[in-house]
Parts: sequence; structure tokens; C-alpha cells
Amino acid sequence: MESGQYSGNIASRMSCSCCQIRTETLFSKLCDDELETATKLIVNKTLSPGGALYNRGDVGDSLYTVREGLIKLQQPLSEGSARIVNLLGQGQVAGLEAIVTRYYEHSAIALLPTKLCKIPRTMVDSLAPKLHSQLMQKWHEALTQAHACTRELGTGHARQRVARLFLIISPSQDGLVRLFSREDVGLLLGLTTETVSRMIAGFKRKEIIREVSVNKFEIRIDKLQAVSAGSDINV
Repeated sequence: MESGQYSGNIASRMSCSCCQIRTETLFSKLCDDELETATKLIVNKTLSPGGALYNRGDVGDSLYTVREGLIKLQQPLSEGSARIVNLLGQGQVAGLEAIVTRYYEHSAIALLPTKLCKIPRTMVDSLAPKLHSQLMQKWHEALTQAHACTRELGTGHARQRVARLFLIISPSQDGLVRLFSREDVGLLLGLTTETVSRMIAGFKRKEIIREVSVNKFEIRIDKLQAVSAGSDINV
């Protein structure tokens, strides 16, 4: 049984060969005939912000490719709070550990409206020889991203952490960066919600970012890079 509430009760299907991010997916090396066979088993899912894809300890019967949006992976802490250990965006795969452990090691929760492809683990197992290089690549991507979350987002001044987050989050198709709730930003960066709000307000005042609508930003990459590197731009 899957965790959380998906928007929509009927899962739609689509041809993997027509996917706009096919070259970024786990099945990018498969031929068209193999992709069409896979399409019959892959289900599209949509999550609203806050929706749980799965919880830590659930049976790992599926892997999920993120087509659009952002997923946080988090682990519970002893005092009852949670720690965000990774962010997964477009083209990245949630639930890779289920190939080995058969259980999910984290809880996966949507930070933004998110579209995913649900891939049965049994299908991945059966295609493992053909997917080997892509599985290794996706493991490496996940490991690199997790290290970046720890190294880049957990050290430095508050303004550096916020700047690095804007740089790590990939812009969407319209070129805008979609930021999630201030509470989740604070949880990820180890900052209070008030500090996050103050940093973002300072970035807007210094024209480092521009909020074009609620939580959607145009960004100045050069200025964000300067702040990230330790520039003394006061925000």
C-alpha cells in the first residue's frame, strides 16, 4: 500500500519513447521495442506538496523517476524531528535502495507539485543486465547530491546556505526556480524559519533574486555564486 494521497484516482500511462526527459531516465539505453514493453507496466503519479510517496520502512516494491518537481528524502531523529538527507529533482530516481534492501530507507515527500513514473522493482530486476550502467549512474547521482546537501547546505553563513540552495535547485522549463516552504528550507539548511525569511528578503532587496509570483523566482546566478563563495554582500 502506498503512503500519502496522490492527486487523481486514475493513473494515466504514456509512451516512454515520447518522454521529454528520456535521455535522463533509467531506461535511456533501451531500444524502442523494450521501452514500449516497459510502458505497459509504468504508471504515472502526481503528488501535491506535502504528499508522501513512501515512508521509511515500507516494502520497496517500486522505484520512481521524477519527471517534474522536487522530492525530499528524510530520516527521523531521536528527539522526534526529521532531517532532510537529499533532494531529488527531474530525472533522478527515488527508492534505488529497494533494489538491494527491499525496503525504503527514507521517507520521500513532495516539496513541490511533482510528477513521477512508478516503475515496478520486479521489472528493474528482470532488466538489470541491460540497466547496469544507468543504475550505477543513478546511484552516483544520488550519492553526489546527498554529499552536496551535507557539504554545501550544512556549512557556512546563513546567506551562503540559502544562496547555494538556489543554485542547487534546477530551474523549471519556464526558467524560474520554484522554492518550497520556508519551514522546509529551514529544516534542510539547519536554520530557523525567521532566518530563512530574512535572507530571502535581503536577496530580493539586493536584486540577487526576483519573486515573480509566490515562491517562483528569477535568479542572478553570478550574484548567487558570489554570495555562495563568501562575498561580503550584506543581506
